[in-house]
Amino acid sequence: MGGDALDSSGMVDIAGGKLTEVAYSSVSTDVTKSNKEWADKYKAKFGKSVENYSAYAYDSMNVILNAVEKAIEGNGGKLPTREQVRDAVRATTDFEGIATKVSFDDKGDNEYAKVFIYKFDAPTYPGTMVSEIEQPK
Repeated sequence: MGGDALDSSGMVDIAGGKLTEVAYSSVSTDVTKSNKEWADKYKAKFGKSVENYSAYAYDSMNVILNAVEKAIEGNGGKLPTREQVRDAVRATTDFEGIATKVSFDDKGDNEYAKVFIYKFDAPTYPGTMVSEIEQPK
């Protein structure tokens, strides 16, 4: 059993055939199942399957780029300050990413964040999702 550091194809490379009956938690969903079309495009472009955290990095960058656009618009088309970009990121609500939806609360946490429990039944990545836990509302 382990935490989200096990959410990597590197775990399969390291443990090999001994990787069975291993449970782990992660904050990322298996995007090959939740957004198969995007995952297939990723594989076609990069020649390998997307890892769960790669999809979240993609969403993160899009949240930032969206905020930069809004900060530029809000600054009359001029280069915004860091503070304006920061504020635009924090003001993000209901951003539809490819792996998750994003809205930041007053602490900066994503209101749509979940924890996923996976299990390696065989030495293949990702493991099988066992459970999905949502934040209490």
